[in-house]
Amino acid sequence: MKTKSYRLTLDVEIDPNGETPDHIERQLHRVVSNAVNNGLLTGNTSATVERYEYSIKDTSKENKERSTIRQSGEHRFVDCGGSPRCATCGADEDDAFVGGASCTYKGHKK
Repeated sequence: MKTKSYRLTLDVEIDPNGETPDHIERQLHRVVSNAVNNGLLTGNTSATVERYEYSIKDTSKENKERSTIRQSGEHRFVDCGGSPRCATCGADEDDAFVGGASCTYKGHKK
């Protein structure tokens, strides 16, 4: 059977109530990881997530000027048999977001 591709978009507005932006961003990464690795995207059916890619961006009014192109140090995750890893540097999500490891990606050449 051929795989099917879908796009799921979630925009969220959060009142940080004293939490740091880094903490909130790490939590959003955990939400994605939890959904992919615990069957939430497929409803615990026989369907499997073959590949996924996502990004988290601050879209607040003051950050609208940020580029949407992946910047140096940003990870691009793909599913490697149930263990998401950065397609560029190979880091897993724990290393990347809990451990704070930056990606070795150096940005687009001009």
